[in-house]
Order: sequence, then C-alpha cells, then structure tokens
Amino acid sequence: MAYRCERCEKGRLNIMAVSHAKNRSHRSALPNLHWVRVSIGGVTKRMRLCVKCAREIKKEMKKKEEIIAARLKAKQDAIGAKDKAKRTVKMEKKEKEQKARKTRSATKKNLKTENLKPKTKTSASS
Repeated sequence: MAYRCERCEKGRLNIMAVSHAKNRSHRSALPNLHWVRVSIGGVTKRMRLCVKCAREIKKEMKKKEEIIAARLKAKQDAIGAKDKAKRTVKMEKKEKEQKARKTRSATKKNLKTENLKPKTKTSASS
C-alpha cells in the first residue's frame, strides 16, 4: 500500500536537506496521514487521508448532519403540531364530559338529599 492520501493523492516528496554548510543530502517528506472512517452513500469505509482532507470531510459531514437534523426537526414539528391539535380537541371533549358527569352526580345527590329529608306536613288552617 502506497503512503498516499486516498482523496487528494498527496504522497511522498523527495527533497534535499540542506545543512548550514550547504551540504545537500536526499530525504523524503511524508504527508500527515490518518485512518478516518467516512460514510459514503450510507456505507462506512476506512480511508487513509491527509489531515487537510480529513478536516474538510469532517466539516462536510457536520453540515450534512445539521441539514438532516433540521429536516427531521421540521418534520417532527409538523407532526407534533397535528398531534397537538388532536390532543387539544380530545382534552376539550374530556373536560366537557367531566363537567357533565359532575353536574349529573350533583343533581343525583340533590335528588337523594331531597328524598331523604322528612316531609313536613303543612298545616291547613281552615
């Protein structure tokens, strides 16, 4: 395997090392390569990338994630608004039913207490 970036093809450079006395010797400069996991089309793949390319890809992936997250949030908000409207209608119905039950039970109690009270005879003065 070549010591080369898989994205930009940056590889080994053969350069001259120059000393203070102007002595020249051959040396090679290697790129700063790292193994990075990259998702391409939904498939995660390990690639050997130089740091510059890795940073660029990381930025791109972050932007894509933010866009996807924003779309998901918008979709959830739309669904949430519909659900909220349904819930408020249901809550209103429940509240009406509870009020109706309370009034029914109150009238039943009133009728029972009226039936339990001793009836007083009205004296007819004639």
